[in-house]
Amino acid sequence: LALISILLLTFIIYLPSLGNGFTNWDDDVYVTGNLLVVHPHVRDVLITPVLGNYHPLTMLSLALNYRISGPRPASYHWLNLILHLANTALVFAFVWLLSRRRFWTATATSLFFGIHPMHVESVAWIAERKDVLYTLFYLLGLIAYLRYLERRRWAWLAVCLAAFVLSLASKPAAVVFPLTLLALDYFFRRTDRTRLVLEKLPLLTLSVAAGLLTLNAQKAAGAVGSPGTWTRFEKLLFASYASVTYVL
Repeated sequence: LALISILLLTFIIYLPSLGNGFTNWDDDVYVTGNLLVVHPHVRDVLITPVLGNYHPLTMLSLALNYRISGPRPASYHWLNLILHLANTALVFAFVWLLSRRRFWTATATSLFFGIHPMHVESVAWIAERKDVLYTLFYLLGLIAYLRYLERRRWAWLAVCLAAFVLSLASKPAAVVFPLTLLALDYFFRRTDRTRLVLEKLPLLTLSVAAGLLTLNAQKAAGAVGSPGTWTRFEKLLFASYASVTYVL
């Protein structure tokens, strides 16, 4: 009942986004003027970066929306909101497991996740589909890893790996996933270092590959500045922006 109430509140808060249109900032490149979406071919979607990002699963989801409603924006906003509601539920499940079934911890965390203003950009802006989609698989991967830690069955680790691949295919930001798993290992005080490393090797390999792929795509799109463009302090400020704004 608590989770249903949280999802209902989140839906009501984001209800105005369903009436939004397309913007002229990335929505045109991602959807309305993108042949990968308008006339999709799976091979082209799998090998073609968009705006310096390699996220084929995101592009396939936008192509699905185009198949449903064409250049009308309603279905895109509906799917963004549905994904955000699913993520809010997954946060509840993840924190429920992480906190060893502490009800109020899971309730408060999922509530703040669902209604936090910093998520508005990801939900209300069609071009940010990649955010809500990669988060979906990221959270599924974390939940699968917690199940693996509980039951020690390699099948759960395989599910975790599959979710990570899908998260990477939705947004390159998922490269930090193996570090999140190491943080969970530290939280649960796991000490078998050999096992920890062997578990993470496939994930780390995928992270490095995705990172290099993204770096090349960013350079090709002109999104990577020359080494002397910014000072180290300025780079630190850029990297800290989201975290500091979240606290504010």
